[in-house]
Amino acid sequence: MNKPLRSAAFLAILLLFAPAVSQARWMNPRIGRFHTMDTYAGDQQDPLSLHKYIYCHGNPVSNTDPSGRAVYVVTRPLNVPVLNRTPKLSVHVYLAFDEIGITDYNAWHDAVVESCNADRHPNLFGDYYGINASLVTFSFHPRSVGTGNSSENSAVNIVTPGSYVAYSDGLDLRSFNKTGSGFKQYQVVNNQALQLRIYASAVRSRDSNNNGTPDPAPYESTFVNCGTWVQYILDNNGVAFPDLTINQGVGLYKNGTPMNRSGIAAYALTKGWIDVKSVMQFFIDFSPLL
Repeated sequence: MNKPLRSAAFLAILLLFAPAVSQARWMNPRIGRFHTMDTYAGDQQDPLSLHKYIYCHGNPVSNTDPSGRAVYVVTRPLNVPVLNRTPKLSVHVYLAFDEIGITDYNAWHDAVVESCNADRHPNLFGDYYGINASLVTFSFHPRSVGTGNSSENSAVNIVTPGSYVAYSDGLDLRSFNKTGSGFKQYQVVNNQALQLRIYASAVRSRDSNNNGTPDPAPYESTFVNCGTWVQYILDNNGVAFPDLTINQGVGLYKNGTPMNRSGIAAYALTKGWIDVKSVMQFFIDFSPLL
């Protein structure tokens, strides 16, 4: 086959598969660089993420670069000096959304921009919800993480005074592409309409928690923790939690458990995560919220 015919055949094949690769970028594997710029804006706290042509921070063996219109359940080691030494036993669980592969970018971008509007979405912690539709994260914490007042917590966090949802926290963003002990990703949704619904649910819960009304309940380290909150948001949208063995299953509920305060408390009691006295106190303290 002569050169013009080979070129024409290659062009025909390229056009045939163009819809499938329209969101992709061509890479030169010899230098580990793409020929076109990354659409991800990057994180100012993570300088390598600002590079528009590098792949996986220049380390594809240890890092990943997930894509697709997707919702992820993500884990990272806890940033607690004692607990971060045992990432197989205790990790932080959070919810993440990316935009690469979104078919209606305007709808996704508008949803993110609207959720960061300070007039429509105020909060008691003085947080500024920065707009970056490329990657968004939500993570559930004790209220003390938002207030900075660690004296609110007891030694075991039986029931904390409240709860806080961090939005696009820098540590969560920087952990998203990392691999290794304690770091893991589970893609749970690859559908734009469902992604928008889950995002809206996460925003509503963020606003409730960050304005003094715990949702689904105040943070507690064993039965209403970071994993519980992620499972709660997914369950409200008909999506199963991907791995019930995370953190040895503590704070995670079997499929079919009502993800509300009553269902959570009843299941936690059967699992031995809390005792009857704690359950009774839980309902006494927070009965106005039930």
